[in-house]
Amino acid sequence: MYFNLPPIYTRQLVGVWWTLPIEFSFYLLLPLMGLVVYKIGAIWFSLLSLILTIGYKLYIVQILQIPSEYLATILGQLPGVFFTFSLGFVSAYLVFKNKLEICSKYLYLIIPVTIIWIAVLLNTPDYWTGSPLIYFWMSVNDVLFMLIILAIYRSKSNYINFKFFIWLGKISYGIYLWHLPVILLFKDKLTTFSSLLAVTVPLTLLLASLSYYFIEKKFSKLKF
Repeated sequence: MYFNLPPIYTRQLVGVWWTLPIEFSFYLLLPLMGLVVYKIGAIWFSLLSLILTIGYKLYIVQILQIPSEYLATILGQLPGVFFTFSLGFVSAYLVFKNKLEICSKYLYLIIPVTIIWIAVLLNTPDYWTGSPLIYFWMSVNDVLFMLIILAIYRSKSNYINFKFFIWLGKISYGIYLWHLPVILLFKDKLTTFSSLLAVTVPLTLLLASLSYYFIEKKFSKLKF
């Protein structure tokens, strides 16, 4: 639960696992978040989450003046990405309440705006060293992607109902956990990208499947 935080900067065993304590912390807050949404509604909850996220980033950058080489790590802690998690929570709430009309109605505008917004970041070389985008770029991007995902969900497209895609969705967390260890295992043994891809993709899918069917699926059925 203390990965990459000062003054120790403990390192995780595998680079991509830095998100695990952040996710765990979020799940601890989830019951409280449900209560807040029930009391004040999804819109006000989203606004409070946004204020918390931007306020945390302002505090880290402006008040503590953390050096730029540490910003990515520290801003990526839960307060800095709370709005991202909250939008996922709110998305599930909107699906449950069947309030997705606005998403599909403006999809033809949302996709190009998202592409342009990403291009803005790619053309901002001082993002970590002084650009004001550091406070709100990700939050805007989160909203755009949320709208796109909800619009695709509401469309009930046959493409998202393919059994292969559904299976990938089920094992996706295992793919996240396993892909880098597998790559690190073979990256020095395989000299070309195509050979690395040919070996690591099937092995990652196999390990992710084993994780899902023998660990995740069984634990998800437990009732406490």
